[in-house]
Order: sequence, then C-alpha cells, then structure tokens
Amino acid sequence: MIFCRNMLLLIWVISRMIICIIDDDNLVCQDIEKRICRRYGNNFCEIILFNDENSFLSFAENNSIDVMFVDVKLKEQNGIETAKKVKSFSPQVITVYVSAFPQYVFKSFETEPLNYLLKPIGNGEFNATLDRVVEKYNSYHQAIAVKNRYDITNIEIIDICYIEGYNRKITYHLIDGEKVSVRGKLNRAFSQVEKFDFVRCHQGFIVNMKYIKSFDEDEIILMNGDRIPISVRKKLDTKQAYYTYVNRR
Repeated sequence: MIFCRNMLLLIWVISRMIICIIDDDNLVCQDIEKRICRRYGNNFCEIILFNDENSFLSFAENNSIDVMFVDVKLKEQNGIETAKKVKSFSPQVITVYVSAFPQYVFKSFETEPLNYLLKPIGNGEFNATLDRVVEKYNSYHQAIAVKNRYDITNIEIIDICYIEGYNRKITYHLIDGEKVSVRGKLNRAFSQVEKFDFVRCHQGFIVNMKYIKSFDEDEIILMNGDRIPISVRKKLDTKQAYYTYVNRR
C-alpha cells in the first residue's frame, strides 16, 4: 500500500519477523515452533530457540529481534526479569509469556506483554495470540517515506521517537539518535502518524507515546532522556491520550 500526499508517503514495509523462544524445556520450544509454522508456514519468519536465558540475552544484545516467547520459570532467573533486560534496550520487542504458574501474571504486567499463556496451551488461544502478534508487528513495520527535493528516505514508524516542526521544516528524531529533516507542515505529518499512537503535545512537537517514560509539570520525559514541552492548551488532551493508550495495551 502506498499513500502519497505532497512530501509524505505512507508505505507498507515487508520484512521477515525474528521470533525467539526461550524455555529450559527444549520440547516446549519445539512445540511452539511447530505451532507457529503450522499457522503461518515455514517461510513466514525466522525462529531461534534458546534453552537458557544467558545465551538468549547475549543474542538479543547483539541482534535485532521482534518477538519473544518467554517461559516465566527459567534456570537461573525469573523469565520476567529476562524480558525486562531485553525491553530496557529494545522496548519495541513484542513479549508473550508461557507459564504453568498463574501467580506471576500480574508481575508480568511490568513488561507490557501481549499475552500470558498458561500451559498446557490450547490451540485456539495460541493461534489467537499469534494473530495478535502478527497484527502488532505489521503495525510497527509500516513506514513514512519522507521526500526531499532529490531523494526519498523511508522511516519505520517504530523508529520515530518524536517529530519537531518549525518554520515549515519537519525533523524526525529517531530512537537511535539520527535526525531526518524535510520541508513540510507538521499538521500533515501528524495526520500520517496519529493512528500509530502519536500525540501532538505542543504546536511544534509530536511524540510517539511508546517512548514516553514519565511526565513532568510542563514536559514529557522520553526513554532516551529527551524532554519535550507540553503546551498549556494541550496538557489535558495529551495526558488523556496517554492514559487511554496505556490502558489499551
């Protein structure tokens, strides 16, 4: 799908999902792998199995991953703590817990999981969860194509931390610190990203709510430490939008 309007285009980015399965029981890992392949086929994604958290953490620190199915009870530490470590440097990773212990479900909320599956896992529940994983992954991997006079730069939605507009210049601040600037109007930029959980907190700023860490009196504090002003006029709407976003996840 391609949507073009002056300097901004909304495009669909097709990329191969990387799924990690972490369980100290290799039979469980293999079972989850088979269910994924049975549902979506062998070429749908790359699946990597881990039987201990240390090898998984080492891999996650040095490679990009999209989804992790994590057993809550691992050999050396709670799987929730393992997921926390991954989310600290890759907050976009989609997390699904697999466990025989229902008492940890509320603790798992600290890492914003997509679901908490109890063993033994029914096929219907697993397939419904996997479909939600795919839907969320696809929403992350749409992109904005920003056009300058001579070239076009594709920016994935998930990589945009916030957008700044001043004097008909739009600057996309990315989560890795890179900046991409083009000519255009902030109103038009907002119309392209609003449905992906962005909020316009100020006349000159649009923020990806996924990367909000906290609120100060008149500022949003982002996970990367940047501080974004909130205008008096937009303060109530901004906080309400974030409240709705948090409760919808």
